[in-house]
Amino acid sequence: MIDFSTTIATPVVTHVVVPLQELLENCVCGSSKSKPGRINGIKTAECRACGVIRQRVQMSPAQHSEFYRNYHTNAYIHNYAHDSNVAWLRIAEYKDKVKGRTLDVGCGSGAFVQACRTTGVEAYGQDIQSSPHGYNDQTYLDKLENIHFPTEHFDLVTVHDVLEHVLDPVAFLKELFRITKNHLIIDFPNYFIKAGKHHWKKVEHLWMFRKEQLIKLIEDAKFDIQEIHKPIPSKLVIYATRPEVKQPSILLPGGIGDAYWSMVKAKSFLELLGCDWGDFWITEFGDGRQRGKGLIEKIPFAKFAGYKLCTLSYTEHVEACIKGTRSLFRDVNGCDYYLAVNGELERGKLWSEILPHLETNWDISLFESLAERQYARSIHESFGDFILGFFPDHGMYKTDWLVELSPDQIFRALKRIHKRTGKRILLLGADWDKDSLHAEFAAQSKGFIIDWAGKTTLPQMIGLVRRSTGVIGFPAGNTMMGPILGIPTLLIWHKYFRKEFWQNVCPPDSRNNWYKAVDTAEMNHIKLAKTFLDMII
Repeated sequence: MIDFSTTIATPVVTHVVVPLQELLENCVCGSSKSKPGRINGIKTAECRACGVIRQRVQMSPAQHSEFYRNYHTNAYIHNYAHDSNVAWLRIAEYKDKVKGRTLDVGCGSGAFVQACRTTGVEAYGQDIQSSPHGYNDQTYLDKLENIHFPTEHFDLVTVHDVLEHVLDPVAFLKELFRITKNHLIIDFPNYFIKAGKHHWKKVEHLWMFRKEQLIKLIEDAKFDIQEIHKPIPSKLVIYATRPEVKQPSILLPGGIGDAYWSMVKAKSFLELLGCDWGDFWITEFGDGRQRGKGLIEKIPFAKFAGYKLCTLSYTEHVEACIKGTRSLFRDVNGCDYYLAVNGELERGKLWSEILPHLETNWDISLFESLAERQYARSIHESFGDFILGFFPDHGMYKTDWLVELSPDQIFRALKRIHKRTGKRILLLGADWDKDSLHAEFAAQSKGFIIDWAGKTTLPQMIGLVRRSTGVIGFPAGNTMMGPILGIPTLLIWHKYFRKEFWQNVCPPDSRNNWYKAVDTAEMNHIKLAKTFLDMII
């Protein structure tokens, strides 16, 4: 831990004392002007603008994070039995409000999560550090804002003894508003009575809101206060609901890749509209191939609203996806906007030429659920380290790709890759990719190729990409997730698409680093295997 109180010698001045840093320089209202004081042995700063009292703590944010990395072993004084008892008392207090998908923020030992699950509630926890005692199997371990939960993901969010700890309550509540669908319950110290004196804790409790200040803070975050209880004298429990907020509705093209490329421009578009997120619909054409839902649900600035049935001939689709002359339209198929950049990309345009007034943002965080992580772990336990592949034999792949690069050449390349690495190769695909080359390759390989087409959801597939050694195959939404997630990926292209498109569909940093594009006409099994092996070994 850095000691900011040490003295440093310099050639000019014998000793220079490095000033200690104030952890909280500003109040929640934004003002930096405060009146220093001391209450119950705690150094305080009372905001001259709004009157909120905060603790004066002299440490850096990094030191504060270090403090909480060891919190459960060095500072927290209760055991799991105590936490479990309190959890059941809370469930009794909350009555029928504990239902649906529930998140306990700052869950500590996970006792409340476990108690909820005992009653049949689908409950999860979040904390920055695992507790050495307790129940953490259903806990997301990271800062709340780093997990990137989907928008309106939880029916109920509970916040027990947490708000007073966070550095930025305003940003914290804003994130809670985004991920909450219905109800929010906040349990907070009642500092300013005799029974609440023990809540004045050095370093730990940073914000000493009075009841009226706490209510204003929550209401400023757009929640509606429903009830305020005092289950015990030293605690305030705020029951709030999240009102429905109308967001712009945006229609996207069908397909994983097509939808993702549109999202690369969508965040900037939402910011231009003054919105933090939007309601996103996905186009489908009645062929049963509903794609993209699992992707959109992973993006924190998007809420998946559903599918819209369209025809291939509707004007905006033709102009955007076939002619590639425009990418943004208003009032399409019941949505406020239609955003589809894939047509202009396919025509070889650069990102800077497509909707140039909008930023191109490849840095899109994708949520990963605990279930997805467990699924990927189970696959690894079954097959060991693995490589992912995709070689469909229908549509354009059959009429173009496989004419220049035969199935035999592909199989022989995969065989060489397996022989060199010892890794099994899982061939991914949707339901409509089953009973194809994948099945033939698996049967021919006698074990080193696994036909996994139709056996994963889209989120599970993305989880497998994250944990794979590398990805090799024809270009499609599943294989293109490799470069996006930073996984070594070799995509085998055909002149069916312009070469500019081969490069522009993936993040710029990935090109010729962890992503390579090759031409079917220039490949044989030896060159294909060597190119991929050079990327992963």
